[in-house]
Parts: sequence; C-alpha cells; structure tokens
Amino acid sequence: MTITNKVSLKSVNGGNTPIADVPDAPTIGTATDTSDYTSTKISLTFTAATTGGAVTTFTATSTPGSITGTSASSPITVSGLTSSTAYTFTVRGTNSTATGAASAASNSVTPLQPTRNGYVVGGQISGGSTGSIERVAFSNDAITTLGASLAGARGYFPGFANSGTAGYVVGGISSGVDYSTISKLTFTTEAVSNLAATTATTYLANAMGMANSGTAGYYAGGYHTGGVRVSTITKLTFSNDSLSVISAKLSVERSTGGGLANSGTAGYFVGGANSSTWFSVINKLTFSNDSVSSIAATYPPSYPEGAVGFANSGTAGYLQGSGLGETSIHKLTFSNDSITTLAATVSTNLTNGSGFANSGTAGYWATGQYKSTVNKLTFSGETRSIVSNTITIPRNFSAGFANSANL
Repeated sequence: MTITNKVSLKSVNGGNTPIADVPDAPTIGTATDTSDYTSTKISLTFTAATTGGAVTTFTATSTPGSITGTSASSPITVSGLTSSTAYTFTVRGTNSTATGAASAASNSVTPLQPTRNGYVVGGQISGGSTGSIERVAFSNDAITTLGASLAGARGYFPGFANSGTAGYVVGGISSGVDYSTISKLTFTTEAVSNLAATTATTYLANAMGMANSGTAGYYAGGYHTGGVRVSTITKLTFSNDSLSVISAKLSVERSTGGGLANSGTAGYFVGGANSSTWFSVINKLTFSNDSVSSIAATYPPSYPEGAVGFANSGTAGYLQGSGLGETSIHKLTFSNDSITTLAATVSTNLTNGSGFANSGTAGYWATGQYKSTVNKLTFSGETRSIVSNTITIPRNFSAGFANSANL
C-alpha cells in the first residue's frame, strides 16, 4: 500500500503555495507623523506574526494613495505623503515564496510638513495694542494674517523660537493691563496656547530675548511695576516649557535692548537704557554653562536702545535701530565678537520693531515706529532690499521670531 502526504495549498501570487510558507498578517501598531522640512512622512509600528512563513520584507501601504514604504522590521517609514491629508495604513509581509495578507488598518494620522516662516506678533498700534500675528513666508516673502491671535492684545515683549517646534512671547503690557503670560505658537498647526509657567513679575516689559534652538530660550532685563529695571535672566527649557532664573545676571539693569543668538554656542543682549541713561554694553551668555560676560565691543549708536536683532547662526548677528532713529546696520561677527557697520542701511528708522531670520539665507526687520515696511538683508552679499509685501497692521514694540530649518 502506498501512503501519500498531503500538503495544504493556498492560492497566492497567481498560483498555489504551501500555507506554511505564506506570511501571516502582522498586528498593526501606531502611525505617527514624523514630517520634517525635507519630506512629509509617517512612522508606522507593527508586530510580526509568530506563525506562517518567515518574512524578508514588510510593506506599509497608505489609504488613500497606495503610497508604500518597506522595512525588514518595525517601524516602517512612509514618505512622499501630502501634508494635511488624513491617512490610514496596512502592513503585509513578503518572502521569496509569497506576499501575505494585510494587517488591520492603523489609526488615522494627518502628516503636517513644517514650513520656514517668520512671524510678527502683537505690538502697540494707533490707539492701543493688537494681538494679531502675521506670517512672512520665506519661500516667496508672502505675508498672511493668521487666524490665531494672542489671548490679550499686548506689546513691549521679547520673542524667541525653538526652530522646528514653536515660538514664544513673554509678558508685555497694554493700556494699563499687565501680563505675566507666556504665549506659545506651535509651528505645525499655527495654534496659540498659554504656558502653565508665567513670568516672575506681572509687569514685565521691554525685556530682551533670544534662544539656543533645540534647548532653551532666554529673556533678560526689562522693567516691572513702577518702571524699575532689572538685570535678571530667566531660562525657558523647551523640553518641558519650564522656567528657571539663572544665577548669572546682566552687567547692568536695563530694558529696551536687542537680543540674538549663535545657536549652540552663545547669545547676546545688546544695548538698552535705564531711565535716562543709555548703555552700549553687549553681554554674552555662554550656553554651555549659562555664564555671562561683557565683550570688548560695544553697540555703536549714541543712543543704544531699541535695537532689533537677528542672527545668521554660526556666522554673525545683525542689529538695527537706536533711540536716535538712525538707519545703520551693525554686524556682530561670532568668531571674534567684533562689531562693524555695514555699507547697507535700512530704508527707514525701524527702532523697536521685529526681527527674525531664515538662518543661512536672509534676515528681516518688520515694522517698528508704526511702519508696515519689511526690510530684508540677504546674508550672502549683505545687501538690503524692501519686500514688496507689507505688514497689514503697522505697529511698534512687537515681537519677532522664526521657524528656520537651518539651525
């Protein structure tokens, strides 16, 4: 008598394949948006089946679009998605024999690709203050007013950014109302929220701000109730949005100066005033140990307050503005902490306006002295031009920060 072993077969890939060789469906995990400046993408986790044929490649497929990504193990990255579109994903396993069944669908995820923009936030306007926020798109210098605004119109505050994540404005005043609020603009959604943490005083105006992007922002000086100037430096740690007052202080109590940073190395607090006394001092805060020193160079104008700064991080910072109303542009070279004055000038006095930069490309001075003009400094040739678009609401004492990919 002859005994024949029977092998169960499964119809896959257009033919019959032994079931033992066919990959079983994985167990789906979580789809997470991981978009960056170069690609709109997600990361998808899954668990391989413990039964069925051994898998050499796993493939994730999107709905809609059938966009795929592959990996030998979890997670899988799927790139080339459309920003602001909702997707779900399934995963299949493949080996040399067959491609198996698909997993269940993942959660829905809407990838959002960040864009490089500068922002002008709040400020003093004719007859009061505004909480409006205007975006300057670095791709084409288009200017748009956001739907979101500050909770409470105000100005006289510093701004700084954790590039790629969020921008912040601290404190401020408006029509006799004092604010201890720290407002946060999340770049991917352009939504505004207020932190649980607040400034140490309820009346913090004209402080100077700058940031070590990826790590922490700092605001220094300013004045509070009764017009008393301070030398305090406060640190906002980006990982948890917490505040701490560092032990180091400004060399002199002052307000209405400029702030800028060589991200990863040091930040600078420039100029300022205390009542009727002007200070040309430049204090340098070294990020590695939060220590403060005064550099040999000083801010050149005769009335060194109202300076507006931004930085081409890794190379130099640029400052414009003074109580004298001059139009000169001053350059602080990071390699040797020297100050020079450029041949280029701004088109009009922009003291107490907003400054921000697309690091590696260009910086912008927007508003100041109730102007709507936007001046652009191209870093490669240090040439100045006027952006054809203007800020919708002319303002003064506004804050500026940028979402720039090059930090």
